[in-house]
Amino acid sequence: MKLHYSTMSSAAKKAYLLAHPTCPICGGITNDIDHEHPTDLVRDALCHRCNCRVSSLERALMIPTRLFQTLAGDLHRGYARTGRVNLARFADDLASPRTSTAPASPPYTPSSPSATSTGPRSPPRG
Repeated sequence: MKLHYSTMSSAAKKAYLLAHPTCPICGGITNDIDHEHPTDLVRDALCHRCNCRVSSLERALMIPTRLFQTLAGDLHRGYARTGRVNLARFADDLASPRTSTAPASPPYTPSSPSATSTGPRSPPRG
């Protein structure tokens, strides 16, 4: 019998999690029900961390190839220019259950193709 996530009651979701207590990916305690969004079919019970990772991978695989190559090139150029890369623009794809208390970095702006790169910066001498 195939289960549809949207039709499960809260009690049915709790019962499903109790029946599947261990994450099949990492062995952790399950607290999320993984389901396929287009069809709404339940796949398995996962821990929150693995469920977020599976979701991020699925979203990443839906990015058109040229756009992915452009984004990867932007990250590479940013690293070559400053020695670091701000991943804040990918925050939704890199979401984790942990919250960071670090201050937010300014957004990364890709350089134009004609801009030249000077490479990573050296630490100040002193």
